[in-house]
Amino acid sequence: MPKARWAARFSKMLQYRPASLLADCKRVREGRTSPHAGAYCQARLQMPIVVARQVSDHILAQLMAELPACPAGCQQPVFLLDGSALDLAHTPELVDAYPPAQNQHGTAHWPIVRIAVMHDLANGCGTAFNR
Repeated sequence: MPKARWAARFSKMLQYRPASLLADCKRVREGRTSPHAGAYCQARLQMPIVVARQVSDHILAQLMAELPACPAGCQQPVFLLDGSALDLAHTPELVDAYPPAQNQHGTAHWPIVRIAVMHDLANGCGTAFNR
């Protein structure tokens, strides 16, 4: 997402934020929270991937616990499996991690990441897996 759109959304979120989302600290009490997303973006880039995965897993577990598990009339959960592929930038690191596709004409230039998403038909939650 371009920086300008991200900053606009972040600013709007700060404008309409529920008080329960903010910590009780001096800056919040004095109304000195910044609508600029620069520090947030820097922190996001420094966050370890394992932390992002743990947060994502926790959010999904909480959603699955609150939402219906089975579609009406079914005894077991039902999932729809969907797959796709995304072209990535051609960098040595990405080429090593996600080899470009090959066919009878040779090897493609762009590395490709293949993903599969399982959608829970009862509540719409999706879980992505990559290879």
